[in-house]
Amino acid sequence: MAFGVLHPVALDLEATSTDPKEAEILEVAAVDGEGRVLHRYLATQRPLPPDHEVFQLTGIPYEEYEAKKVAPKEALEELLAFLGGRPLLGHNLLRYDLPLLQRHLEEAGLPRWQGEALDTLRLAHLLFPTPPGGLEGYRLGDLYAFLLGRPLEGAHRALNDAQATLAVFQKLLDRGRRALAQHPGLVRAWRELGLPEGHLFPEDEGLVKDLLAREADVEAFFVEREGRPFPAPTDLGPDLLPKPRPAQRRMFQLVEEALSREEILLLEAPTGTGKTKGYLYPVLHQRKPTWVATHTKVLQAQAMEELRAVAQRGYRVRAALVKSPPGHPMPRSSSGGLPP
Repeated sequence: MAFGVLHPVALDLEATSTDPKEAEILEVAAVDGEGRVLHRYLATQRPLPPDHEVFQLTGIPYEEYEAKKVAPKEALEELLAFLGGRPLLGHNLLRYDLPLLQRHLEEAGLPRWQGEALDTLRLAHLLFPTPPGGLEGYRLGDLYAFLLGRPLEGAHRALNDAQATLAVFQKLLDRGRRALAQHPGLVRAWRELGLPEGHLFPEDEGLVKDLLAREADVEAFFVEREGRPFPAPTDLGPDLLPKPRPAQRRMFQLVEEALSREEILLLEAPTGTGKTKGYLYPVLHQRKPTWVATHTKVLQAQAMEELRAVAQRGYRVRAALVKSPPGHPMPRSSSGGLPP
């Protein structure tokens, strides 16, 4: 994906719900960089009463909406013609406006939009991982006030928000070009990770691959012992689990299932649950090469101590801890992992 010509069309939708799976669009607006504008009201499946909360939230005049609303298919056909295949731009576009638009296109019997998409919310997060002083948040109004130096008037009206999104996008590009000139490797990393934002800023390729290919000065620690196979978490005896904890057993089950299905699993557990055993024991049982990245060196040492204890009890263990001194990149084959 490449945004060779940076002339996207800013889109904003106002709808009856914050859930794109159930919301109905009642206002759509699109603005391009040359000042052309599309603005339409869409009729909903069931007529909305004057006191519906969406009119209070957005400020859309009920009488104006009723007088100008058209069938969704008519408005969406006009929108597709206006877009003309140009890149689509929006704030929270990828999570809300685009899924909502795609659903309405399908319901109207129209082709799904297949063009490029760029989200100013994600771009802002990439450029400002930590909000700089003066930026209160990542909402459109927050970014508009921070980047343009004045509050956003008329928020939650589709046309105002679309125009504001286009203005924020241009300011983000300006900020990004200046900031990233001092950090060229960041743009290269975005590109190599497949992020479309990497193509907004011209830069040479290669940094991530170059770093991974470089030799690193590393320290390695090993635990290796042949022995009997490690049992399934459901069959752990008192030598491995002298004080069983219900939360830990639940963790065994979830990690075992995630490893078997090769799925992503996010777990949170309080101190004292036995989290180290909770992920190491299922890995040892399945004997699949596994990398473990820890937040601190203390946690690395704790994992290795657990593995040494398992090996001393006569079970098969093969593990390595690899660390790079400060200032050295990790080698291609090592990232502080623990292959069982």
